[in-house]
Amino acid sequence: MIRKATINDIEIVMEIINDAKKYLKKHNSLQWNQADGYPTINDMLKDIDNGSCYLYIENNEVIGTMSIITTPDENYDEIDGKWLTNEKYASIHRIAIKNTHHKKGIGVKMLLAAEKIVKANNIYSIKIDTHKINIPMTKTIINSGYTYCGVITLKRSKEDNLRDAYEKRLDN
Repeated sequence: MIRKATINDIEIVMEIINDAKKYLKKHNSLQWNQADGYPTINDMLKDIDNGSCYLYIENNEVIGTMSIITTPDENYDEIDGKWLTNEKYASIHRIAIKNTHHKKGIGVKMLLAAEKIVKANNIYSIKIDTHKINIPMTKTIINSGYTYCGVITLKRSKEDNLRDAYEKRLDN
């Protein structure tokens, strides 16, 4: 099950985000481990406030979070490569799963759930990115049917700011 997060969920959202930061750091990734602290509690509160933060729930337990953004992302304006489409798209960011639930296919389930939300908004393309050394996320993206499109450069950071970018076209 997936539902929008509320302000009352911020503690569990940050618990999952902080789990992910520890996991990435343990695997020598600077993704989510840079000086700016991204994603911060303020980033997640903003997502909750604008209705883009979602929780993934199984057996009455919140085990994942992600933000589904339906407005253009400036980081996707330029790509070293080529997007599949030039049409309106949604993007998925800040996706994380509790460390106790890794390797159970939860990420794929979350991305499939996101597709339903995106299509309900009459959008038929989803873009997502990840660090090249975040192999678990890369596998999740590919196993969910996304196509590698190239490399984007994050505008919020000058340090370790290249990300592999993917897109999936949805049937309309």
